[in-house]
Amino acid sequence: MTLSMENGPEAVPAELPSVDIADSPLTADRVGRLSQAARHRIAAFVHTTLADLDELPEPWVPPIGVTEISGRGQ
Repeated sequence: MTLSMENGPEAVPAELPSVDIADSPLTADRVGRLSQAARHRIAAFVHTTLADLDELPEPWVPPIGVTEISGRGQ
């Protein structure tokens, strides 16, 4: 029994892009050089952004149809 997932033209790519942590402007050595006030503003921004995201409703995702393909992969 082989299963295939049908989700139309908006299929999820096999591999998601990755971001190197070294490219982040918020690495420990860079943040360590900031003033305490600047670090506080960054923390407040992150905190309020996460709180705003928490208030958003859960996104509706259409169901993915899973169908059985007989005669293949057995």
